[in-house]
Amino acid sequence: MTTAGFRYWAKPENPLPEARDFPYVVDDAQWAGKYGYGSVLEQRVEALRRQDPNRKHLGGLSPERRHAAMTALNGTTDGQGLRAELPGGAVVGHSGNGCRVTAWRALYGDVAGWYAANTLVGNLGGIRRQRVAAEPEFAAAVREWSACMREHGFPYRTPREARDAFLGGKGAPDRAREVRVAVQEARCAHDSGLAAVAQRLDHHHDRELRREHRTAVERVERLRAAALPRARAVLGR
Repeated sequence: MTTAGFRYWAKPENPLPEARDFPYVVDDAQWAGKYGYGSVLEQRVEALRRQDPNRKHLGGLSPERRHAAMTALNGTTDGQGLRAELPGGAVVGHSGNGCRVTAWRALYGDVAGWYAANTLVGNLGGIRRQRVAAEPEFAAAVREWSACMREHGFPYRTPREARDAFLGGKGAPDRAREVRVAVQEARCAHDSGLAAVAQRLDHHHDRELRREHRTAVERVERLRAAALPRARAVLGR
């Protein structure tokens, strides 16, 4: 980016290590007692987004320079691009040039193979969660969880319904209530068996998907392993 005439600041992949993802149900009462459903962490993420030096830098450029900067970073549509076929047959693509692709090529060498495999593997998590949610055993465990929550005065049908009541920018949440509901969600997750069912089904479908897409999974792992010495060398400089 510097060679192209622009500035660029590297950002940590996970700027908030305390943030956690609970794809099925909050099952950690201690975490819930501190963060509720994470509304306070959402606010921190938004603050970091506003303070992002790249965002500020781009905002200070003219429209023409901003377009040029984004083109330098993400590449152009000219020439041969990168291609990835997702489970189900959908095809996505990316420019075959630009600084982002230059970095991929420096790290992984086989940039086309990396993009195809990494994009596919990156979509497996969403498919895994869909398969878990479609399991009759999971649905039965959610009903047990919901009954547990009702017994404690929180009439939510699903963990998503409870979470959506406090997240998503719907005004300032009731912080004390958010914590109470999240803590009870975690307790009911264990008392109802939902946490154990979700974990077991998640591991099962993870193994299934990794077996179904073994070629892509193994390629990603191989290219990542080979890239580590190169990444360490870059950071060392």
